[in-house]
Formats: sequence, structure tokens, C-alpha cells
Amino acid sequence: MTPPPTHRYSVLCLDIDGTLLSSCKQVSARTLAAIERVRGTGASVALVTGRPALRVAPVSALLGFEPLVVCCNGAVAIAETGDVIFERRIERDDVTRIVATAAKFNMIVNYYQHGYHAVRVSEQDSLDNQARLDAFKDAVNIPFEYTHDYSAIPVLPAKILLLTVAPGSGYQSLKQNVPGINVYYEDSFLDCVHASVNKAEGVKQLCKHLGALPKETVCFGDGSNDIDFLQEAGLGFAMNNGVDAVKQVAHQITRFSNDEDGVAIEIEDLLEKGLFGPPIGI
Repeated sequence: MTPPPTHRYSVLCLDIDGTLLSSCKQVSARTLAAIERVRGTGASVALVTGRPALRVAPVSALLGFEPLVVCCNGAVAIAETGDVIFERRIERDDVTRIVATAAKFNMIVNYYQHGYHAVRVSEQDSLDNQARLDAFKDAVNIPFEYTHDYSAIPVLPAKILLLTVAPGSGYQSLKQNVPGINVYYEDSFLDCVHASVNKAEGVKQLCKHLGALPKETVCFGDGSNDIDFLQEAGLGFAMNNGVDAVKQVAHQITRFSNDEDGVAIEIEDLLEKGLFGPPIGI
């Protein structure tokens, strides 16, 4: 499925978990060096992730510079300066439907807006789910605010993450009852964003900001939420450790996994061919 390299690539887009980061949540020295070489050509580097912005900052710190960011599965795009250049929030009626569905399936509701994170906690949550809340808080390591009433929150969310009791619990109900959202399913959580956004849309918004074309992107990903943006990329790499659905749509599959410098090795190959540089222009 490899397309011929007929043009230069000006934007390197990297998923974070399972792609850029190793299983130990680190970025290897070889990967850091390859990314720096890409930047040296005048090309841009973007992190494209389901994580909210607050959870991207520690990864940017590992890189040692401020990259472009597409977060919340494409609902928010952020420039290197920290300015929000694109944002699409979930509609209020859909927020209400999501919260109601979550209550039926005993889900913990996490509400994300740029720079803000709230967790809905009812009296029953505090009795039944305190251990789950504590474990999640330790895992994400970002500040929480707690609320009993989402209608009291003044801003609508870019993303709602639902912690499930069992894998996939409530997924079909959300798909049927809340048509205004996209739902991404992982083992222990469901990610909800506005129906019009995905990672591919977020990357398109970055390209507009940079004066680049989508065909100038090289994208790497490993999960089901990466399918759209790998399909839309100029060159889309599925990670060797990725899920089968991603490998089926990617232009190429990395020769090695995220624990074996899989990203770095493919970037080095493209650099040797002189295929990175500044935007060609629209």
C-alpha cells in the first residue's frame, strides 16, 4: 500500500501512547535525535492524541520543545505558542445525554476543556467508586475539580471521558442515544467528542494554520482512533505493535515496535531520502 514519495513532507504527526512513548512511557534518545533532525529541515512536529492538553504537557517536556498539538481526539488544536487555533465542543444537550447514560452504567464522568478538568461525583460515586477515582487520579496526574452538577459548569467540554465498570460497558447505548458524538472505545474507558471531529480533522486545521497541505503530513499511530488520520495522511504509518484495524488502512507498517525505536527508524529513512522540509504552500 506504499504510495510513491512524489513530494516533500512538512508536518510530522505523532500519536503519543503506543507510538511515540515506549511501554515505560519514555522517549528514546534515538527518537529524540530523529525528531530534532526533522525540525532542522524546517518541517513542523505535532503530537496528535486522545489525551487532553493537560496530559500532553509532560510529553512536550520529554521532547524539550513545544510542539504543535492536536488533543482530545481532534477536538482541539494548539499552536507552539499555546494559542488554541481550533476547538469544537460537545453540545449541551449531548452532554446531558452522556451524563444520563453514564449514570445507568455506573460510569465515572470526566469532563475536559482546554486547561480545565472536572470529575462528576455523586454521593453514590464517593461510596462505590472511590478506589477507581483514586487510581485514575494517580494515573493521569493532573489537577481535578469535583462537581455534582454539570449544568453549573460555565463551559462546554471538548471531550468527555467515561471510566467503565467493564470493557465496552455502555458503548452501544451511547452510540444509539447520543448521535451528536463520536465515541472511541478502549478497554477501560470511552472517549466522547463532537461528531464532526476526529484526529484527521484536527490535523487539517493544523495544516491550514501552517499553510501546508494534508498530503504533506507523515503520521504515525497504533490505535483505532488513529485510523482516520492515517488514511488522510500523505504517508501514514501503523505501528508494528498497533491493532489490526490500523494496519489494514495504513500506507506502511513500521518495521519495529514502540519499544524498538519503530518511529525513529522510519523517520531516519525518510530523512536520508531528503523527504522532509518546510511547507510547499497551498
